[in-house]
Amino acid sequence: MEKKIIYTAAIWVLTAVFSASAWYYSWIIHTNAVFESLISRLELDLKKEREKNIILTQLLTKQKDEQILQRNNSFENMDFETDDSLQKFLNPENGFNNKKYIPQSLERISSNVIYDSKWWNQVLRKEAKDALEEMWKKFEQETWEKINVVSAYRSYDYQVWIKKWWCPDNLCANPGFSEHQTGLVVDLWSASSKDNWYSNVKLKKYFSWLNENAYKFGFHNTYQKWRDIDWYEIEPWHWRYLWVELATYLRENNLTFAEFYKEKTKNEKK
Repeated sequence: MEKKIIYTAAIWVLTAVFSASAWYYSWIIHTNAVFESLISRLELDLKKEREKNIILTQLLTKQKDEQILQRNNSFENMDFETDDSLQKFLNPENGFNNKKYIPQSLERISSNVIYDSKWWNQVLRKEAKDALEEMWKKFEQETWEKINVVSAYRSYDYQVWIKKWWCPDNLCANPGFSEHQTGLVVDLWSASSKDNWYSNVKLKKYFSWLNENAYKFGFHNTYQKWRDIDWYEIEPWHWRYLWVELATYLRENNLTFAEFYKEKTKNEKK
């Protein structure tokens, strides 16, 4: 009798164990199936995402190519000769057609926005003035300081005066040949010397900010590669509004405006 009870108990235990094992095995199979389904779904989603990214990349590439083509077409049609062109090119051999040219849209730089260090009113062409004031806002947000304009538009007669009394040829253009006469140029903080700018802590900080940001507002440092390339001494303080697209292109390709002009007009001079 006791053996029978023991056998019965053993059978019951074994049956329970086998039942539990079967249930566990069934659970494992079900769980694996669920995981496999999830993995398949994730792989499908990833495949779709990769395909979307490929399509998006292709679209962005096409858009970028179209923008480059559009920009190149704009560059091909750039006007370096007309006196009121934003890209009027000036050097000691290329002056204004009308040597006493006066821009038509000169506007006063707001003293509330730009600190004016001279006693007379500083003016710029509207395009340059608006861009300068936008740049000042960004500059002040990041540095808590103001941009100091020491010179902006200069008339033909004013250029005659400064050339007569103190400014040498390697720093100041002759009357009728100065970028300042375009109404698109500002000298900032200190029109002194490159050595002063490279050694003065504040001026170095200002130039670093301008070098990283000015092109975003259309401004370009015209004279940065010495006289054999840019015709004049290096002037870290001299910034000209050219147009955002062109200023960006020059910055990205480490070109000065003189180098760009030379490249674009070389075929015309052959």
